[in-house]
Amino acid sequence: MPFSYEIKSLAQPTDEEVGQITDILVDAFKDDPLVHTGSGGNKSLEPSFHRVGVASALLVGRLFVAIEQETSKIIGTVFFSSPGPSIWADKERSSKIPGYLAHLDKLSENARLKFTEAIEKYAHIDVPGVDKTNAWSVNSLAVASPYRRKGVAHALLAAGEALAEADKGKVVLEAGDEETLQMYKNFGYHHAGTTHIEGYPFYVAQKDFSSK
Repeated sequence: MPFSYEIKSLAQPTDEEVGQITDILVDAFKDDPLVHTGSGGNKSLEPSFHRVGVASALLVGRLFVAIEQETSKIIGTVFFSSPGPSIWADKERSSKIPGYLAHLDKLSENARLKFTEAIEKYAHIDVPGVDKTNAWSVNSLAVASPYRRKGVAHALLAAGEALAEADKGKVVLEAGDEETLQMYKNFGYHHAGTTHIEGYPFYVAQKDFSSK
């Protein structure tokens, strides 16, 4: 069924908007290993994990959403982190993310340790030719299930890529499986290499706007 939507950047989302974004992320990343680690394997903590992700995006980058025009409901989202050291690699900076310390307190001591180790590795992904500190980073691209494969993900990516194009820079992202990697390849990304976190593969891809 045809539908119309628009892409917006949210600087101060309402609680309702954050709730809609969180619901989309919980569904889209229910099998994601980093989410599993970050929630201590507890499904009930996944919304808290994703809310922290939204808060971090508002601190260090841009939060884009796709809004269905007929219903004014958010149907997709993506975070673009600006170039520079990852906020997750700095304990002092990450402690200032709203809700982050409260989320950690909900995890067991062992789960907290596993998560902080995993997020540190994620922040410093080591793939030849990829420097995340000098690139815009894509995080949490997700579309509500009824609206997938209809161009929404591509439109969300394009909104963030415009930032890199204006900087004449690069965009870096990680895909959790080969199917998702292929989607990014279809969008013009190059597979730069594969690394592993907690035993799971992360396919690193990038897109270069420096010569455009």
